[in-house]
Amino acid sequence: MTSAIGKYLQNGKYTLEQELGQGGFGITYLAQHNALGHIVVVKTLNDSLRQDPKFWEFQRQFQDEARRLAKFSHPNIVRVTDFFVEEELPYIVMDFIPGQTLKTLVIPNNPMPEYLAIHYIQQVANALKVVHRHGLLHRDVKPQNIILRQGTQEVVLIDFGIAREFTPGLTQTHTGVLSVGYAPIEQYLPRAKRTPATDVYGLAATLYTLLTAEVPVAATLRHRQMLPPPRELRPEISPMVNQAVLHGMAVEPEQRPETIDEWLALLPIQNHHSAGANTPDSYHSPLSGQPTVALAPPPPPPPPASHSPGRSVNPAPMPSPHSVGETAWSEAAPSVSPGTPPSGGLVNQPSSSQTKFNDRPWLIAGLAALGVLGAIVLGSIFLRTTDSPLPIPAPTQEDPTPPSPEAPSFEAPLPPVEEPELTPELSP
Repeated sequence: MTSAIGKYLQNGKYTLEQELGQGGFGITYLAQHNALGHIVVVKTLNDSLRQDPKFWEFQRQFQDEARRLAKFSHPNIVRVTDFFVEEELPYIVMDFIPGQTLKTLVIPNNPMPEYLAIHYIQQVANALKVVHRHGLLHRDVKPQNIILRQGTQEVVLIDFGIAREFTPGLTQTHTGVLSVGYAPIEQYLPRAKRTPATDVYGLAATLYTLLTAEVPVAATLRHRQMLPPPRELRPEISPMVNQAVLHGMAVEPEQRPETIDEWLALLPIQNHHSAGANTPDSYHSPLSGQPTVALAPPPPPPPPASHSPGRSVNPAPMPSPHSVGETAWSEAAPSVSPGTPPSGGLVNQPSSSQTKFNDRPWLIAGLAALGVLGAIVLGSIFLRTTDSPLPIPAPTQEDPTPPSPEAPSFEAPLPPVEEPELTPELSP
């Protein structure tokens, strides 16, 4: 077979630029959409199938697959944008998903944290539920067919090459194309019932790999080779998740959950969402290399009253790009600065109380000058009653003094504002 690289399709609309992969059923290329100037993925039947007596049946099934996939509009399912037949070969054109497959991220020795693996698995499960509602089974769920979209924590399910329709309760013929370790026992049988339990097995086996960085034992070997439970390989895996994986990978389909929803109910999905710092929004993984925007904004400034104990008395050195930091400093300034208070309405509050205190001696002096003994007595009583508030101005000047040496404690959190500038170094 001659190489198809550089071949033009649809009168120059597409140019095949690179082979992405091939198997017994199909072959996939990276291609250029010449009219729009962007990259797409083009998939076609393996040319070796031309000699197969069932070639026309394969072609019809391939076209049916394209039509079914074109109906899906889901963020976790690759989107089909075009279909055509050229030189008796059918072609499916799909969106190019920049990123890495989950297999690339975990194999050979980079198992994912439990919460992150569940986060990805739940997205794939949501995609499979849509597929099943359309009467279709994917039948090839595995880490290689799940792409982590670059710059996000979103995964996309790809490669519906061996997807098939299913009718509940009906025994149907299975193809011989499968993925060892992720295909359940019924896919090895020429005739078996097709049910969503087939994809449940593949999804549970995928979770097994994400958690352990190991490919599960093939279903056909498990009668003589035990499947090591995930917790034996990684003791930190929770018993609940360990059991969910094993239940989803039961050899006999009747022993597995019948639907994706039933299997998801075995996972701690709610606990995962409420995990606080352990949610994917704050995950810095060297695997995905995609920290999320949750780290970008600085912490919101607290109320001005809470700033006074830890605010520096000199806001001038604050770098101008950090407008949020400057705002917090300027709002807190009037509540401190005992020596050199900045100008502002709030700064004058202590001095107004001091003015009232200083006015009273003039009143006493005026009364004394009149020589009215009763007024002097009243003035002396008045001074005694006002003696207790006299120390107020002193604490007003001295209270902020002890916290001022702690000013650097407030400056410490400000540098993380620049963290987003460093995060691209983690990108794959």
